[in-house]
Amino acid sequence: MTFRKFVLAAAILLALFVSTVFSGYVLAVLWGWFVVTTFVAPSISVVQGIGISLVVTHLTFRVDDNIEVERDPLEKLGRAFAFSIGFSALFLFYGWVVHMFM
Repeated sequence: MTFRKFVLAAAILLALFVSTVFSGYVLAVLWGWFVVTTFVAPSISVVQGIGISLVVTHLTFRVDDNIEVERDPLEKLGRAFAFSIGFSALFLFYGWVVHMFM
C-alpha cells in the first residue's frame, strides 16, 4: 500500500470516528432540550447518545445500489450480503468500543 493510500484510509477512519462522536453529542444535547423537558425523561450522556445513534443508524442504514453499472443478480446478491455483514460487524465493533466507556 502506498503512503498516499495509507493517509487516505487513516483520514477516512478519523472522519468516521469524529462523525460518530459528534452524532452522539448532538443526540445527547437534543435529547436534553426536547425529550427531557417534554416527557420528563432522564437525560443521557454523550456515550449513551453515541450508542443510541449507532442503534438507530444500524436499523435505518441502506446501501444505494442505483449505480449506472449493470450487475448480474448474483453479483448484486453478493454485494448486498457483504454490505449487510460488513456494516453490521462495523456497528457491532463501534458499539463494543462505546460500551467500554459506560
